[in-house]
Amino acid sequence: MGLGMGRVFVAGSINMDVVATAERHPKVGETVAGEAVLYFPGGKGANQAVASAKLGIPTALVGRLGTDAFGRELRTFLAAQGVDLSLVKDTDGTRSGTAIITLANADNTIVVVPGANGLVDADDVAAPALAKGDVAVSQFEIPLLSIAAFFQRARAAGATTILNPAPAKQADKALLDLVDVLILNETELGFLTDASSRTATNTRPSWKPRDCCKPARIR
Repeated sequence: MGLGMGRVFVAGSINMDVVATAERHPKVGETVAGEAVLYFPGGKGANQAVASAKLGIPTALVGRLGTDAFGRELRTFLAAQGVDLSLVKDTDGTRSGTAIITLANADNTIVVVPGANGLVDADDVAAPALAKGDVAVSQFEIPLLSIAAFFQRARAAGATTILNPAPAKQADKALLDLVDVLILNETELGFLTDASSRTATNTRPSWKPRDCCKPARIR
């Protein structure tokens, strides 16, 4: 059992990052010559799952891929990293999640197309057989309603819930109340604090996760 803890289940995104490098970014309507195009397996969910698996912890990823070439490549890569993909669905009629990145002068522009990630639903996150001692992890690259359903099941099973609220977006109190460990940076903290304050009767955030801005404890 790795580091003495239960299993890790990550419900999240799986992307192929397509990176084009150039001397400078094009202006609107302009075409510039690129230097190279690179392909990197990514997506916050997939990255979290790989990091967990590399620690020697039994780790399963819950998500979706398209039935395209990127989907096949991503599945092969993740399996080679030791991630359990039995809960990752191939979804007909859609593309795998893709991030289009232009890198020039140490700055980048990014366009993320969710693809199959946007179709992860409550049935998908109901598939894991969560148990006490397990850890349920997610981020904001799949639908928020699916994350809430995932964390509700985790709480009912006695599992610990960990959320990385990135990319930053408004989330309601009901979802945040399901979070045991909230891992975020200063920008994301400010965004959630502002969003909560707008709906509260005072200026203090209405959510109070048990641990905020602290890494998960290995048990």
